Amino acid sequence: MINNQLVWKVMGYDIEEANNILKDSHHLSPEEFMKWRDDKIWKIFDYHYENNNLFRNKCNEKKSNWNDIPIMKKTDFQIDLDDVLSRGYDTGNAYIANTSGSSGHPFWFAKDKLCHALAWSYLQRRYEELNDGKSLIEARFFGHVKGNINLYLKEKLKDYFLKRTRFNVFDHTNEYFDQVINKFKRKPFTYIYGYSNSLLVFTDYLAKNNAETLNKICPSLKFVLLTAELTTDEQRNYMSDIFGVPIYREYGSSETSIIAIEDSNYQWNIASNRLHIEIVDENDNSLPFGHRGRILITDLYNYAMPIIRYEIGDIGSLTQTDKNPFIKLKSLDGRLSDFISLPDGRKLPGLTFYYISRSIIESGTSIKRFIITQKKISEFVFEYVSNQELSQSMKKNIIIESKKYLKFDVDYIFKRVKSIADRPSGKIQHFFSEVIN
Repeated sequence: MINNQLVWKVMGYDIEEANNILKDSHHLSPEEFMKWRDDKIWKIFDYHYENNNLFRNKCNEKKSNWNDIPIMKKTDFQIDLDDVLSRGYDTGNAYIANTSGSSGHPFWFAKDKLCHALAWSYLQRRYEELNDGKSLIEARFFGHVKGNINLYLKEKLKDYFLKRTRFNVFDHTNEYFDQVINKFKRKPFTYIYGYSNSLLVFTDYLAKNNAETLNKICPSLKFVLLTAELTTDEQRNYMSDIFGVPIYREYGSSETSIIAIEDSNYQWNIASNRLHIEIVDENDNSLPFGHRGRILITDLYNYAMPIIRYEIGDIGSLTQTDKNPFIKLKSLDGRLSDFISLPDGRKLPGLTFYYISRSIIESGTSIKRFIITQKKISEFVFEYVSNQELSQSMKKNIIIESKKYLKFDVDYIFKRVKSIADRPSGKIQHFFSEVIN
């Protein structure tokens, strides 16, 4: 097998350098860490203030008090990517991607390549810690983009070099899950990574069709790592009973990568060697540890665009410790995403609409926010905030993309609205189901 670090380096991501950077803050005392963090946040502020017109105009003037720095919102980045990038960065020397995530706020984002390498290095270390430092072989229940051969081949190459087997989250039939089980019998997976809702459906299948727990079928399996939708304690315990291994959760976003990940004691360790996390109230006032409020993220290493006091869209609270990583996530109000109900009885995760919505984002429309509600089995309401009506060709494209993923004809009612209300959790889920099951 080709050395993974060499593969990343060929693509422009120096994982070895990233490993060394992350080590620098690992052995700091709490006092040393606070000084290190303060140096980092002001360094990234100064850089973007001097090199990013968007951020400088947002600030209006240079700040000396961190709490006076304006909060960056998703809507600030819903402009041309060229106007988001800092001086010296372009599509050729930065990692560029787009996101709608669960929030329904589509926009393009950028990371300089070292920033992206740091995120990958951090992830690899955390995952290995959950496996007692041993190497990993991943069973990946994650989506993939259809209809774009270049993106598909890129995903396949990454899966190969990272020793990942990707399973189809758009197929929840017993016949497909039978194939999945056969794969688990043949391949020594060490962990499962995937969407919470898809893995809950797989859990139901296992409970009904297998007398043995999954770790009996696949003895090498050590843990499951859930992403996207949050699970309840009841769901976590149910999954652990059926899989026969611990169930951990991670929290993050495409534009920030992992913000926090649970350790073996089920505590949310924050990526404090990459990110600075704050909690503020409804009036933008900073809140002390233990108090619940809006979560802000500052990426300490993203020099391509200003992820500074960036409102991620979630509500939570922090707690302080005297050991690395010094800050932990005490609580998180996330979402329990709805399932899409299909005419043949199948259910798909609501995040399926993330892949459908990519066609909207990549087409360069002016959509600022959207939400999809399933009213009936075949009827969906697509509400969107935009300064112009969707064209007929775009509406047709959304319908075509939906059929490609859902495998049945979808009737859409398109509604242009002035605003979409936030939920109490602080994050707007972009899919809801009103179908009674």
